[in-house]
Amino acid sequence: MHFRQLPARSGQARNFPPPRTHVEEGIEDLVNFLGVILSLLAIVALALALVADGYGFAGWAIVAGVACALLFAASLTVLGLERRARHTRERSDPPARQGH
Repeated sequence: MHFRQLPARSGQARNFPPPRTHVEEGIEDLVNFLGVILSLLAIVALALALVADGYGFAGWAIVAGVACALLFAASLTVLGLERRARHTRERSDPPARQGH
């Protein structure tokens, strides 16, 4: 991607992405948004599990630990599926037919 250069206040040039010319280009930047949000929620759940365990609330620590595991697995699934979909969309040549 080529960036246009604009002069900075300090005298050095700054790089900016080119303006969007197609409607869907802005949406493509937020493709993995759901996976990132799920990952952040998993980190928060891990922190809550550690705090709950530190204060002796074993039941809440187990609940937060299970939530952390589920959120982390969901985030990996969403990110993996999006990566797979992106690779199939960007494949330049279709796979050669096998068989008859």
